[in-house]
Amino acid sequence: MTSSLSSLDFIASAGGMEETLWFMAQRSRTLQALRKDIHHVWDDEAAREINSRYLNPHETDSDRMAIGLREQNGHLKTAEQHLELANSLELQIDECAAVVEEKLRFAEQDMDGSYSNYDQYVHYNAEARSKFPVVQQLIGRANSACQ
Repeated sequence: MTSSLSSLDFIASAGGMEETLWFMAQRSRTLQALRKDIHHVWDDEAAREINSRYLNPHETDSDRMAIGLREQNGHLKTAEQHLELANSLELQIDECAAVVEEKLRFAEQDMDGSYSNYDQYVHYNAEARSKFPVVQQLIGRANSACQ
């Protein structure tokens, strides 16, 4: 039995679940064919007991297990596709994030320039307003000189 398990492990790791399913189905078919071949020879109370207790349930369990494993294989394939999609989307998100970060740096540089320009505006505006009294005084002198 250990050699069967190790060969199953080898098949599962080397070829994937589909090959394992095929291998298990083949083993089950072989057992059922053997049972069918010896049914007419091996037909006593002990055979009926072994069949009803072990071999008939094995056939049913084997079929149910194969169906379950096929379903699981399908779910695993779907999960693999979803994982590949998630990885692809992760790459796209990383690319978009890089573009957004670059635009953010440009915006921050523009904001720094805007703050600098605003500071310069405040300085020049204050300087210009401080000269209003002098300008008004000069305009007043010019007006009085012209009269």
